[in-house]
Amino acid sequence: MIPVAQWADESTWNFCFENIPHNYVLVVSTVETRRLDNRKLFVDGFDSMINTLAPRILLVYGEFKPFCFEGYVNEVHYYPSE
Repeated sequence: MIPVAQWADESTWNFCFENIPHNYVLVVSTVETRRLDNRKLFVDGFDSMINTLAPRILLVYGEFKPFCFEGYVNEVHYYPSE
């Protein structure tokens, strides 16, 4: 099983990463991040997720890339949404 890291605004960060292993493989979805308001929520939460969980491998689901994920995690794999 590979956990999916999901979050909303900053008020969710204190509980949304609980019980997800540190330095593990994680999935994140970039679906709906083309919209600027969603993109800011994603980017801010992503930074918190990286600092909290320090994943070693990241699986990114969705075509849109709001930034270069390789700058945060050494191994990144991309999967387009259908």
